[in-house]
Amino acid sequence: MNPIEETEAILRLLAINLNDSVEKVRSLLHLMKNDAKKKVTTHSAMGTSEAEIVKSTFDSLGRMSWD
Repeated sequence: MNPIEETEAILRLLAINLNDSVEKVRSLLHLMKNDAKKKVTTHSAMGTSEAEIVKSTFDSLGRMSWD
């Protein structure tokens, strides 16, 4: 699998695990990234159950972290 296919597969897996669309997963990942970098002060995505599912999914893949 090439890197693009791998990324798309991970996004689809996250969408399944979150029971949401790939577009919403992309938005969540951006929110998490901005929150981790302290760019966002009004909305914290890091403490949500969705963020925990994202982290857990990446942990189970064992290939990389969510960030």
